[in-house]
Amino acid sequence: MTHCVRISGSMATTLLRSSLRPARTPPIMIMKHFSTQPNLPQLPVPPLQTTLEKYLRTVRPLVTNEEFNITKSLVLNFGSPGGVGEKLQSLLQKKAKETDNWLAEWWLNIAYLDYRLPVTVYSSPGLVFPLQKFSSTEDKLNYAAKMIAGALDYKQLLDRHAIPEEKLGKDPVDMSQYYKIFGTCRIPGNNRDELHFADPSNPPKHIIVSHNNHFFKVTVLKDNGEPLSWKTFLQQLREVLEQSVHPGPPIGILTSENRGTWAKAYSKLSKDPQNRDSLKTIEKSLFLICIDGPNPDLGNVNFQTEAALTTVHGNGSQGNTGNRWFDKTVQ
Repeated sequence: MTHCVRISGSMATTLLRSSLRPARTPPIMIMKHFSTQPNLPQLPVPPLQTTLEKYLRTVRPLVTNEEFNITKSLVLNFGSPGGVGEKLQSLLQKKAKETDNWLAEWWLNIAYLDYRLPVTVYSSPGLVFPLQKFSSTEDKLNYAAKMIAGALDYKQLLDRHAIPEEKLGKDPVDMSQYYKIFGTCRIPGNNRDELHFADPSNPPKHIIVSHNNHFFKVTVLKDNGEPLSWKTFLQQLREVLEQSVHPGPPIGILTSENRGTWAKAYSKLSKDPQNRDSLKTIEKSLFLICIDGPNPDLGNVNFQTEAALTTVHGNGSQGNTGNRWFDKTVQ
């Protein structure tokens, strides 16, 4: 059974369609090699004098001799016994004892979530696979179906904690980021964005497939949590193309905007209950598969350049940027 969900209003209208049944996730099997993760050391706080010396080395090439002498005097005063530096260092050491990584939250907020420029180009990377040549639309859908199957196979390994432990030399490396790949989305805010993660008590069972600026909800797991076959995915992709022959409004291009601009549009769209549900459906999806149309004429560029432009931003309003949702972790 298929039903339609709309995002509508004065700004845009698009469609979400769902198919197949909901599912449960499989039981998690904790692998032996994963047991070392809770024993990882906490991020150490460097000594105050080490930090101050590094700061001076960093600013030295950037300032005049006079400016450096003033800076050095301020740094020495800051780091003097009983000074502000020691008091702040004490607070930092206290935070380090109470958290696994005293820097993580600050780094996430300041370097990423507070950043107001678009995520496209300025923040989010793109990955290019080897060149594939398709002789027909069916060939392209076959490839996309197998990509879905491969991604879900990897998710199954994550769910069972069966991914080999990363190491730097002999030392284990924190792998918590691996478990934030699927079902994660960035939500725009006026001053700071938020990250929304999948609810472990009600994990997502669907992906989103975009085509011609329409977004379709597609269930991809069986009742026991195992992925459906890639041939089932292929049939679902055929249905998506059949139901999206004509282009829809490029609402996805809003996700490539300045974060504050997108936040205002997001707030306006969310005032409509149907829109709000549709946005949540996209945000909670495991990942996106974008089935693009042809790129516009990019001039005399090679395949590598064209592929990079396509993955990073979709080639703009005349290309496939409207067929994206850049807030998703994986698309």
